[in-house]
Amino acid sequence: MLTEINTAPPQAETPWALVTRAVTDMRRTPDDAAERVSQARLGEAVRVLEERDGWAFVQTTHDGYLGWLHQAALWRGEAAVVQDYLAACAVWVKAPLARLTAAPAADATLLGKLPLGVTLPSAGAADGFTAVTLPDGRVGYAPTGEVAPLCERPTPDAAGISAALALIREQIGVPYLWGGRTPFGFDCSGLAQTFYGLLGVRIPRDANQQFQAGQPVTGMPEAGDLYFFGETRVTHVGIALGDDGFIHSTGRTWCVTINHFAPDAPDYNAWLHTHCLGVRRFR
Repeated sequence: MLTEINTAPPQAETPWALVTRAVTDMRRTPDDAAERVSQARLGEAVRVLEERDGWAFVQTTHDGYLGWLHQAALWRGEAAVVQDYLAACAVWVKAPLARLTAAPAADATLLGKLPLGVTLPSAGAADGFTAVTLPDGRVGYAPTGEVAPLCERPTPDAAGISAALALIREQIGVPYLWGGRTPFGFDCSGLAQTFYGLLGVRIPRDANQQFQAGQPVTGMPEAGDLYFFGETRVTHVGIALGDDGFIHSTGRTWCVTINHFAPDAPDYNAWLHTHCLGVRRFR
């Protein structure tokens, strides 16, 4: 994904908020028909810069991205309270979309879905479920097999990258969605950002920003490195698999898919092969 959204720092007095929905769209202007520039996920913090007509212009704290979202998607709190909530996050979602229920039972009322990679505070465990605290103070329950302690999240070494790539491979076939950051739909840089988020590594939101921020790779790319593509500027990104292949979310097939650089590979794409502008690494 490539956009021209600014990431200027907010003023010190800017109010804080937490996202209360599994995922909410961030728009270029305060209009549901406006371009989706990104998304904010459950439990992520934002700074509120402006408000009007049911909309809030926010900046996400994890990557500095700017966009308009519905005020109803936010829980307001003092900066210290929001920061305490973020610091208390102790579990991460390892399922593509974990079920969240109102009680620790499979037939309990469904509260919603928790997208892959989201982190939340733990509120204990009961009967095969892990309790998590939502931004508004409610407690929900996710099957223990679909979430895990934060200390068990993959790390940016060979074993962790392999584990994170296995989770990303489960997204094959998920629809391409401009601005998407979850298994409901990804764009190319949203998939790359989610992959590194699984490793506990923060990277910028857009492909061109990622290209500028990463460490250039001049030798043989390794699994987890990012391939960047474009004509004269970066407009697309894919995640190296370590076997001459890469996984990416692309508007050419409208889904998450795998391609290889070898011309005799059945999933070879000539344009991608001839328009790779470089490789970057984040560790």
